[in-house]
Amino acid sequence: MVNLLAESTPQNLLLQKDTALCKICIYENQDYRWLTFNDQAIQSVMSNVNTYSVVTPVNQSMLLLLLWPEKTLSVLNLGLGGASIERALLTQDNIKLTSVEINTDIIELAREYFLLDDKHPVYNDAAEDYIAHCHEQFDIVLIDIFGGEQHANCLHDNLFWQNVKKLLCGQQQIFINFHAQSSQSLHDVLTILRQYFPYIAIIEFTNFTNLTLVASLSDLGNISITNIKKSKLLNHLTPTLSTTIKEIFYLDIPA
Repeated sequence: MVNLLAESTPQNLLLQKDTALCKICIYENQDYRWLTFNDQAIQSVMSNVNTYSVVTPVNQSMLLLLLWPEKTLSVLNLGLGGASIERALLTQDNIKLTSVEINTDIIELAREYFLLDDKHPVYNDAAEDYIAHCHEQFDIVLIDIFGGEQHANCLHDNLFWQNVKKLLCGQQQIFINFHAQSSQSLHDVLTILRQYFPYIAIIEFTNFTNLTLVASLSDLGNISITNIKKSKLLNHLTPTLSTTIKEIFYLDIPA
């Protein structure tokens, strides 16, 4: 994929909107449509050819949840963005998906510009507030909550992770889009996670600074390049995932 920040030019601009949280811009070239916050980072990308497929590496890795075949999976997605997770997972009959987004403008733009199904409900709430009051339970929680390049402060809050853990049942896994601004910030989040989740994996990508952190109450050995390549569904929805992963690290998996 080309450098879309370099192509975030006035010639490719579809929409600019100033909101209370950030400046939102939507751009498009022949191959992609993409969303930026404050023109500092690409927040979401949609292929104009295969709109259901997931383009960016971290968003692709969120779909590793599909490596655990279940009759039904209940998934909570915290952070809508350009609805790439929704476009992919809503094609799967065995997935029950709940979406949460703090910014009403993002919800409207996802429906208008990023093909979010009008029938799919999105809860307009802050992630930490939603999980504090939610009484449902989920197999998987996806966490992709950013303002520009800065991840949300709640990722460093013990209460946030206590509430996340209370929501988990079944597969009991979380996937986190994490921007490690320093080794200390990564260490701090991992230290908190290990209080609540005995199994943790870190997925590092080639030519991409963000990491995916996977935390679970059960073994994560199923996450491997070999299994990704074997999965017809993952190769259909995330065709470049196996080539964009640089390395997968597993932290202190108990015996």
